[in-house]
Amino acid sequence: MLREAYVGDNLYATMVRMLKATKNFRVLVFVFAVVSIGCAFGGCNAPTGHVELATQSDRLMASYADLKDGRFAVIADFEDATHLQLVQFVAVSDEAVCVLDPVGGREDTGGAGIRFTASSPDDAVVLTNRDAVDWHMKEDWRAYDLLLLSAKSPRAGLELSLLITAGPDNATLAVETKLPLDEGWNLIRIDLGELDERVPLDDVRSIQVSIADIDAATTVYFDDFVLTSSRRNLVGSQLAPAGTLYVQQIGRRWKVGSPDSFEITFSHGQIVEYHHLPSDPYRLKNLVRNTVLGPTPVVVADGNDGDEPEHGDFEGGFSALGAYVRARQEMIELNERRVIIESEWRFSNVRGQANDDSPYHRWRYTIYPSGEVFVEVATTAATEDWRPKRLGLVVSLANLDSYDLQTHSVGALDDPEILRHITYGTARSDIEGPLVQFILYDSHKCPRMLTAQLEEPPRTCLLAAGSAPGATTQTWACCLILGTSAEVSGADVMRRAIAYARPATLEVQVGKALTEVYPNGFDPSSGAYQLATEGGKLRFTVPEKEHLYCPTFEIALEEESEAWVYVNHLLLGNSVRLGPDRLLVTIPDVVSKRTTVEVLQKVESRREQGP
Repeated sequence: MLREAYVGDNLYATMVRMLKATKNFRVLVFVFAVVSIGCAFGGCNAPTGHVELATQSDRLMASYADLKDGRFAVIADFEDATHLQLVQFVAVSDEAVCVLDPVGGREDTGGAGIRFTASSPDDAVVLTNRDAVDWHMKEDWRAYDLLLLSAKSPRAGLELSLLITAGPDNATLAVETKLPLDEGWNLIRIDLGELDERVPLDDVRSIQVSIADIDAATTVYFDDFVLTSSRRNLVGSQLAPAGTLYVQQIGRRWKVGSPDSFEITFSHGQIVEYHHLPSDPYRLKNLVRNTVLGPTPVVVADGNDGDEPEHGDFEGGFSALGAYVRARQEMIELNERRVIIESEWRFSNVRGQANDDSPYHRWRYTIYPSGEVFVEVATTAATEDWRPKRLGLVVSLANLDSYDLQTHSVGALDDPEILRHITYGTARSDIEGPLVQFILYDSHKCPRMLTAQLEEPPRTCLLAAGSAPGATTQTWACCLILGTSAEVSGADVMRRAIAYARPATLEVQVGKALTEVYPNGFDPSSGAYQLATEGGKLRFTVPEKEHLYCPTFEIALEEESEAWVYVNHLLLGNSVRLGPDRLLVTIPDVVSKRTTVEVLQKVESRREQGP
């Protein structure tokens, strides 16, 4: 399993700003949560031993896991005196000092560093090319994914402020990042992909570091400002055959996609990028720019069920749970047929004090090459002094395309009986453009599907709105379908909603459906039917008149031996072994007629029984 954790300085306010929450927040500046705690991808602490290596590059690569492939550019490591030409010192207080300390840096990367004493948040160290002659900071950062630096704090609880400015003198833009520090050396990893939509990374002018909210002299040390290209394929590749998944780690982000179909990017546990590859093969148009795809829990404005959300604020209500968030994301399953990612936000009103008892949002995303993304969302729905009347889930798209919105709510009398209890909505672009369908599994929790066109940032929303019955927690299962308008007709939209919210009951002749949790063995949070072999065999049939779209079956095996899968007596070659006793089977097509699936195991010889 892969895990990435974040300490969020007002992360919830940041993400809801991306969703355009406008009320009840302690908004500071645009903040990105980029300090890794327990980094799964290496290098959070300095090595305890000191090893003499041949060159400074060797020392840097040995000390920082993100540099191990050798693709990096040093801004300043202060082992060469010319690096000081980049340093400009802003001194506001009388106690402010900034000097090169030959033993103040990280010992394992050479020992030299910057010693910075400040007693005002306006005291600052700035790296810029303004007066540089013999050493220059690289200003085009587009080829890199991470900015690394090391900061040594005398105690826990200090807050580092890092300001990056970019663009020409007449149109300079800036992004400020605030980061809580632990005692000792801290490795700061700034994901440049998170900055790319805020400042022009082809024209970076300066990096400024300071200590926020101090009023007494405090000394910190800085070392090793480095740019690096940190990306690797975790499974598959963007050049793999269609109908498979790839996962790529770029900096602190995970990109999950299927070639020539879709690509989504996870950061801080949220889908912050969505590219529709048939119409955007070069990934130039992020369809959730400045927002998140969701589905995101929201507090719906009070009023009648028919109220349109554009007439009221349906975001920001969860700020009552806390102004600060600790976020994590974790890769639970990783193969070319399915990817499962879990994420969590923990809320707190005191920075760094979110724990396992704190209010939360949780997501579990199960992603298939078909473009189906099954999501289980859970949230704290009430506390002793906070009881919202209505909750909901929102799916958002940036207004980069013009969308035709269609919604279906519970209770339409002219519907066929099977549709009267299903909530779903669709955002459809032009014929070659993207289509997003949002379906609720249990529509009793969110019987209304509403739409909204919101202004800041401009975006289109599908809002599933329901009631908060007084329970302290709420859990939803839902499905997102990421497709192409030309390939998903109006009838397909209806049939897909039925296939998910009213899943087929399989006819099992040999073996069994695992019905302990779900009556027909279908798990709506993963989109897979749960079955098991008996005597090394399983045979089941999809009934006539069912429409299943790339159906998936997760099969518990009795033996660790080899297994073969047949669909209508033809061998299926794309099953995946999830472990010694679990098999994942997907039929990569629409099942619209009676279909029989068989699983046969090679049964190992049993231990001979005694007389």
